[in-house]
Amino acid sequence: MNICQSCTMPLTSDKAYGTNAVGTPNPDYCHHCYHDGRFIDELTVEQMTERCLPFLEHQMDVEKARAYLAKKLPTLKRWNVEGKKPARE
Repeated sequence: MNICQSCTMPLTSDKAYGTNAVGTPNPDYCHHCYHDGRFIDELTVEQMTERCLPFLEHQMDVEKARAYLAKKLPTLKRWNVEGKKPARE
């Protein structure tokens, strides 16, 4: 199963996908995170962790959810700074 590369939301159907600037579905990001070719909110990984916690609390306790997100979010495309190239000046 694919997950959003910003928040870990399961991407179970095309309706869950965010959209590119031209309106086509973007299979990397969910509609809560990505719309019209850009991220809806400029957040830090810590802010995204806090935003996602309520959605995981029904599956695990808060500390386990926080630990899961602390480990998982940095590996996703949006947050993986190791894989990003520096901007050209």
